[in-house]
Amino acid sequence: MQLRTRYLALVAVPLVLAVLPAQAQTSGFVLAEGPGNLVDALIAAGYGNLNLYQALVEIDNNANPSVAGVLTPFMITLTACPVNSTIFTVPLSSYAGSGVVVYADCTAQATSLNASGFNGLAGTTTVSEAIAGVNKPAAIISLSPAYALDPTHSVFGILYAPQGTSQTFVLSDEAPGHLIANLVAAGYGNFNLYETLVAIQQNTNPSLAGVITPAFLASLGSCPAGDPLFTLQLKNISYSGSAIAVSDDCSVQIRSVQGSSFNGQPGTTSLAVTISGVGPATAVYSTSSTPLTSWEAAPFGGGPGSVTYNVFAILYAPGSPPLAPITSTFDAAFQVSYAANPSAGESYINMINTGANGDPLLGPGFGGAAGNTCVNVYTFDPAEELIACCSCLLTPNQVANLGVNANLTINTQSGVVPASVTIKLLNTLAGSTGTSTNCTNSAASAGGAGFPIVSGLVAYGTTPQQLGSGAYNIVEHPFIPATLSADELSSITARCAILANASGYGICTQCRPGALGAGKR
Repeated sequence: MQLRTRYLALVAVPLVLAVLPAQAQTSGFVLAEGPGNLVDALIAAGYGNLNLYQALVEIDNNANPSVAGVLTPFMITLTACPVNSTIFTVPLSSYAGSGVVVYADCTAQATSLNASGFNGLAGTTTVSEAIAGVNKPAAIISLSPAYALDPTHSVFGILYAPQGTSQTFVLSDEAPGHLIANLVAAGYGNFNLYETLVAIQQNTNPSLAGVITPAFLASLGSCPAGDPLFTLQLKNISYSGSAIAVSDDCSVQIRSVQGSSFNGQPGTTSLAVTISGVGPATAVYSTSSTPLTSWEAAPFGGGPGSVTYNVFAILYAPGSPPLAPITSTFDAAFQVSYAANPSAGESYINMINTGANGDPLLGPGFGGAAGNTCVNVYTFDPAEELIACCSCLLTPNQVANLGVNANLTINTQSGVVPASVTIKLLNTLAGSTGTSTNCTNSAASAGGAGFPIVSGLVAYGTTPQQLGSGAYNIVEHPFIPATLSADELSSITARCAILANASGYGICTQCRPGALGAGKR
């Protein structure tokens, strides 16, 4: 190990570094493959025949400007490693196609760490490098404090090649469909960009997993936590009318790219999909090694050279106008009312399927089902606790009823019947297309692919109203259309799912066909 002598000469005698200092995390240095394939370039230049320690020494010797300020203290530590350690026995060529982390405890492991994502983060310093014999510009990043890879390992420095190509996926807000605006309106705006792509991939029919591939998402997932992918919420990006380009070098760019421009072009395929809670969209993607489009830009966060961003797919909405919040029409999907004075008599809820979502041409029983809906009922006590939830299947033009005393508050987990309740109704299709005759678990799954939210509900409620001492009048009132936020939807469905697991408590009993008025006791 003649290459060790350079660093041994810097160590005082006796060799106190023979015992590694105690530390909460073992620090390491990364030779990163992405995005510019540095490790493969080093192997091609002859560094692959060297063991990991020798490769670091030669890089230190041949880098211009010198990387000694970053590497030397670490290399001194490595001189204390036993001769049979991984860093002395495994050649760099073993890590072809991947990066490698060399640790101060004499071990090493492959890594998919995306180096360019660290550029520009707080506490980082990047210096451009030229390495003798390597036909590729490089850069070294110093991290202070060190970046934690996991609870026991951290990274203080990264050497990588920033120049190269980057695979890019584009979300387009082009007119007339304005997909991004629709996504934000449907609640996806609360996600960061990485979460948005994951949610889109998981909530499309047919699936987009062949376009937004697990490999592409894994590459994005290897970016540092401080990158825009993880810190920017979709709703907070100035995207209006433009497109958001997300690339596997961890970058996020606003570009003027329109998916409709490439639809039907040679070497492309288009896939029409439905995004849960959003509506129709079109993915256009390349079916060859030629990207849909590309552009060159400086490396993300800085560094030498340039990056060619190759767009492999664009997702856009072909024609739907932006979603408005669910608020306006009398037959809105989300409606709210109340019931009070349970000791004075029953309060009834009458619910009607208006047929807005379809109807068998010749009526019920002739041909296949169509336009079936699930009215999902959520009952809250005055302390804002969800005390019951359930759903009623309604076929087109059908009316059905529930009794607040008989069906909603009869089986609360606490056993207490509140003096008044807030009642929320949320209308969904029965099944993804409204052809199912089963609403099982729809109240806990409303808004998902199996029970999409739709209008087409009219509802009235009755309740006893006190006139004077001991006297009550029965009043009828319509349920009021209300705005359904993404947070509210998540809250009521999640709490309903918890009730569904509460040994039968909180599950209101069955709906009955027909309409009823209030009854006095």
